[in-house]
Amino acid sequence: MSVTIRPADKRDITAVAELIEEIERFYESTEIQPFEERRAQVEEALFGSPPLASALLVEDEAGDIVGLAAYSFLWPSAGSTHSLFLKELYVRDTLRRQGVGV
Repeated sequence: MSVTIRPADKRDITAVAELIEEIERFYESTEIQPFEERRAQVEEALFGSPPLASALLVEDEAGDIVGLAAYSFLWPSAGSTHSLFLKELYVRDTLRRQGVGV
């Protein structure tokens, strides 16, 4: 199976919110945030001014979002440079162990 990795854009807000619920269930969260609240937080975090985070999405051959890497940049880092903080790396179980998250 081939996949595409691309930056999230505004048309992905709902799919990312759905995937985040899946992530919460994967980690056995006892409280699942209401969908509209989670959707609004995804929109603000990824597309607010300024954005609080960025995300790369894994899209399968059918165009479904099957994974994500959520990250932000940190500054200052060693030598007054910036670094990248990877907050979340998640791939749906149907694609795990196939090199998608490598």
